[in-house]
Amino acid sequence: MRKIFLAVLYMLVFCLNAQAHPPSSVEADYIQGEGRLYVYMDHLSRNNRKHFIRKTVISVNGKEVTTESNRQQIDPNGYAFSIDLKAKENDSIMVKAYSTMGGVAEATIVVPKKNEGAEAPASDVKAKVEAYMNKAQSVDVYGSQKTEIFGSQEDVYK
Repeated sequence: MRKIFLAVLYMLVFCLNAQAHPPSSVEADYIQGEGRLYVYMDHLSRNNRKHFIRKTVISVNGKEVTTESNRQQIDPNGYAFSIDLKAKENDSIMVKAYSTMGGVAEATIVVPKKNEGAEAPASDVKAKVEAYMNKAQSVDVYGSQKTEIFGSQEDVYK
């Protein structure tokens, strides 16, 4: 009987762990001319109201500067946002994303040297973030709560 119980317990633990996973990728880009950080995370979820990126921590040169909290992913494929951020040339920006069901993924970028007079190259990450935000506005999932969910500084899962 004990062996059967342990076997069932192991199967349950294995199944729950198979469902929970961190973002498969975290992409970040800092646009110096705008003073803005763009973040896109691939995070596949079958139920994006329960399994989503709940918190993203932004650090500059090892010092935590802000936390972005979220209550839902409107797209079952990922989550994105952008924030104003002051960073200088050669600063290291780390983005750490936490899933509601466990798992952490991170990405680190270094602010490049600013080329005076040169036009900034197009950013794929910025384009993904803007597409995500346009979808959020067109779907209007959040209604009057939109400002609470996007740009929230409060971590509701603490």
